[in-house]
Amino acid sequence: MKPNLQSASKVRELAWLGTALSLLATGHLYAAEEKASFYGHWRTVAVLDTADIAGMSDAEARKLVGLCVDVEPEVFKFAGEECAAPTYEQTTREPVRYLREQWHARAGKLHLPNPVKVVDAGCTDLFMLNQSRMVFNWNGFFFESRRVEQSQCPALLRGR
Repeated sequence: MKPNLQSASKVRELAWLGTALSLLATGHLYAAEEKASFYGHWRTVAVLDTADIAGMSDAEARKLVGLCVDVEPEVFKFAGEECAAPTYEQTTREPVRYLREQWHARAGKLHLPNPVKVVDAGCTDLFMLNQSRMVFNWNGFFFESRRVEQSQCPALLRGR
């Protein structure tokens, strides 16, 4: 029996197409997992530093420690304010240069890894330390936050 080269070619094409679709789906799942890694509820635990220009006093910044941060797919919420439709675009940056150029701030007291994953939340940047800790800027102050369960963020800890 003579092999059907046309059928063998179709089988190879289908196998290649299946592999390509599988890789594409894996890439989308990976991207979703990456974003899911910072979605959730966080509580501010410390004021780490301030930028050269800040929109509030040290005393006002200290009052924000203990408040919850909600990082949700459609909105970023902190201190009674919302940043609607954040892109959550992720980049990897060298922290000293990035903080100086984008935030007019120093990196020393923030203890960021080098490089650091930076997530654009629209009205601020999230600097991911690991799965359970992040740093973010609010009105010129840099806050450390830790991931918590939603039950640990009652309405009174969500801000104004």
